[in-house]
Amino acid sequence: MQIMNFSKEEVRKKLEKVFEKRQANVLAEVITDAYTELVKAKDFNELKQVVKELAEAQKRTELRVEELAAAQERTEISLNRLIGRVDLVEDRLEGISNSVGYSLEDKSYKSLPDLLKKEDIVMEGNMIRRYYRIGNKDQQINIFAKGRRNGKEILILGEVKVRPSKKEIDRFLKIAEQVRREEGNPETYLLFVANDYHPNTEQYLEEKGIRYFWSYEF
Repeated sequence: MQIMNFSKEEVRKKLEKVFEKRQANVLAEVITDAYTELVKAKDFNELKQVVKELAEAQKRTELRVEELAAAQERTEISLNRLIGRVDLVEDRLEGISNSVGYSLEDKSYKSLPDLLKKEDIVMEGNMIRRYYRIGNKDQQINIFAKGRRNGKEILILGEVKVRPSKKEIDRFLKIAEQVRREEGNPETYLLFVANDYHPNTEQYLEEKGIRYFWSYEF
């Protein structure tokens, strides 16, 4: 739905330009007609008739402009209602996505320790959600844990998404790097958990050296 790509103000400005253009076209037609009739006028009586006709044309133009303004107002009302519905749908979708995401996180905490054992990683303590103060914002790490691999301490950081994008991966990498520094620059194991991965996303995760798990593995 294209309307979701514009803010309310942007859509309103586009509508205003459309109506301004229509009004300008109407006035241009009147001016053109007036000029034509004046050129044709040969005597004073004929000129008076032309002026009278122009006055009537002006009234019709004003009426048309008023009709356009009324139409614009009705359009704005309909547009606001539509945007309100779109906002409501977006809120509901976000709520559903968050619900699915938290459910997947909870499953991850239970299943990942056993999956990581296959990669010689032994957990120390539990996996948790954790917030880090980075700059002026509190950033959440969906999966935060510590463990050991071959006797060496390892920091485990992960992100849980329904269907991750490259943008979300880049954001996670940035946060993970900042958290790693805060933790004293230990060896770090990065992972993603998701319900679905686009093939391009899988390739991108591999290029970035991020281990990823599918929800059905739990």
